[in-house]
Formats: sequence, structure tokens, C-alpha cells
Amino acid sequence: MAYEQLPLPEQMPKCYHDWLDDLEDLQERPRTTVLAYGQALRRVVHFAAIAAERWQEEFDGVVITPAILESPEELDQVVMTYAVREMRRGERKLSKSTLKLTLAALESYYEWSAIAGKDSEGRPLLKGHPANLKRVRQINKIEQPTYDPEYYRPAEVKLLFETAAAPSESRIRWPERDLAMCGFLAVLGLRASELTDARINWLTQEVLEERDYSATWVLQVLGKGRKFRRLPLSRELDEVVKQWGKARIGRVKELRVLAKELEEADYQNPGAEQRAANAATDYRELADRLEPAPDRPLFVPTTGAREIKDFEGNRIDRGFTYRQLRYWVRRLNREAGIRERSPHALRHTAGVQLAADGVPMNVIQALLGHQSVATTGIYTELVGSALVGVLNRSEANTLLRRELDKDR
Repeated sequence: MAYEQLPLPEQMPKCYHDWLDDLEDLQERPRTTVLAYGQALRRVVHFAAIAAERWQEEFDGVVITPAILESPEELDQVVMTYAVREMRRGERKLSKSTLKLTLAALESYYEWSAIAGKDSEGRPLLKGHPANLKRVRQINKIEQPTYDPEYYRPAEVKLLFETAAAPSESRIRWPERDLAMCGFLAVLGLRASELTDARINWLTQEVLEERDYSATWVLQVLGKGRKFRRLPLSRELDEVVKQWGKARIGRVKELRVLAKELEEADYQNPGAEQRAANAATDYRELADRLEPAPDRPLFVPTTGAREIKDFEGNRIDRGFTYRQLRYWVRRLNREAGIRERSPHALRHTAGVQLAADGVPMNVIQALLGHQSVATTGIYTELVGSALVGVLNRSEANTLLRRELDKDR
């Protein structure tokens, strides 16, 4: 392949650098992949500019610069089809492996733009529909890359649940919360961001089937593309989240009692009194951060929720960060003696086990909220009643039931 002078990193817009910064944290990409993806996206811009210059009529005379990344939907079907043609043309012809990497990087950028990337007004960077990369691959006869997802086997899920429910010397562990979080990831198949974003008032009781007037606990999940889907909980998930709620309230009460006892005790010297007052303040502040409220995080670290500003400048409480969640999963893996995996492996676990249990693929798709920003905007809409009882057939849910029964 002939040498190509790609745009330099310093010529790329801020959104490009924000995407690279988030790749390692949000998608757990190694540094080598981050560097390769960064080069690949600069390659997209480069060849799109060449295509626009060669095919001026099809591009209506538009000149493409790195600024196109600030409007990802402009890298549409026409632009990418001609850009890939240029990548495969003559002496500059790219290898198939490089083409696959390039399109995988662009797909990653599309996804980030729709979920995490924000414009100057705090809205998702991707506002329209980008290229259908599956169709681009088909037109240019490029094989769709396949991935072998990491997931936990049933025996490993059993170990993970047992470890999560057991006391630990680690200060980041909290058995009732940890079992509930493992259940929501491995049974319900939530994404990491869906778990950390979940609020207490996202749990509601609803009648999902007209023939059955008993209410089912439902979790509203804010997923990809800022779309909500409604997921009915299994009895086991309902039980573990209630156990976590009781433990959380119990800890808040305990901290407030400790603070009061310290404040009311008699001290022999001013220094001891001041230390006690400082400790009481710390206890009260921690209790405030752990205090449950409808709009507060469903799951919080042992240090409680922290107040931050969202993209619109509003003050909100944040529970787990992704780094904290990833460290928590790693800690559980180590304590359970299981090979290290990411939080996303627990989501794959839910999908694999439901498929193994014979659950129809369209139902699994609805449950997990599978969607692709590279499609033409066709998204699966969850019909809650179709999922009632589905989770009860999951192997991970059965193991969760066994762990709950041990205390009875």
C-alpha cells in the first residue's frame, strides 16, 4: 500500500480526543487498540476527503475535513461507500484486516457519539442516522467481524454469587448489595452504564398481563440511544433488591446512632471532644450519602453517592463510576478464584444462558436491549408482558435462588 499522509492528531476536533479518552474506561480497550482505533478514524476522514474530491458530483462539491466528526451522521451511507472504495483502490489498496479494523473503529465512534459524546449544548453528538456499516461491508464484500464474547459458566456464576453474598474484609464490599448487583448483571443482563445510572424510582409495580392482576416489579432501564425499556423482575431479583434496601437503611440508621452517641458522650479533655465531634460529622455525612431517596442511585459504593453536575449543569447524585464498578467485579473475581473478566461479561452471561434455556432470540433481544447505531433507526421496543416469567427459567436466576435459600 502506498504511504498515506493522514490528518495529524492535533488537527482532529475535541470530540475525537474525548472518544479516545473514553475508549479505555468505557469499553475496556487496551492501549494498543486505542492507538489503532485513533489512527483508523483519521484514516476514515482522510479517505472520505479523497472520495469527496474524486466524486464531486455525488458529494455536491462538499469538502470533507476532520470537523466532520463533530456531526457523525454526515459520515453517511454515500460518504462511507465511496470512502471504502478509495481504501480499496489501486496501489493504496488496504488489506482486509485493516479495512475491518477501520470500520470497527468507526462503529465504536458512532456508538460513543450516541451515548457518551456530547455537543456544545450537552446533547448526544449523534443526532441523525449514520452509515449502515453492515451494508457498506456487504457492498464492498468485506466480512463482518465476529467476536467471541466472554461470559461466566454456570459453575462460575455459582461461585460468584456465593462470594458476593459472603462477608469480606474488603472495604468496598457489601454482601447484600453485591449479590443484588451480580443478579442484575448476570440475570437481567444490564449494561454497566445501565446499572450505574439506575435510580430507586426506576423500580415500579405494574400489572403487565390483563389476565393476571397481580403486580410485577418492573425496572425501567435507560439504554443505548437514551431509550427506555421496561424489564420485569424475577421473584429472586425482587427479593435481593429488597434485602439490599433493608441493609442500606439499616446502615444509615446505625451511622446516625453512632454520631449521636459520640456527640452526647462526656469527654475528659477538649482534644478528645473535638475528635469525637469530627467523627460524628463524618458519620452523618456518610449517612447522608447512603440515604435512599426516589431519585438517588439504586446502587451506591460503601462511601455513598457523590454530588456531581450533569451535562446541563444540574446537580445530581452519582453512585458507582465505571472505574469503581470494574474494580468491584475484579475484586469479586479474585475472591471467588475466578479468571478476571469485565462487568460486560456478566451481561453476556445472561444472553448465553437464556439462549441455552431455549428462550426465543427476539425475546432475548428485547430483554437485553440489543441495538446498533449503524442501522437505519429500527429499534426493538420492549413489550413487558412477553418477558414475564422468562427470567425464572434462567440458570443464573436458579443459582441466585439457591443462594437466597441458604439463609432459611
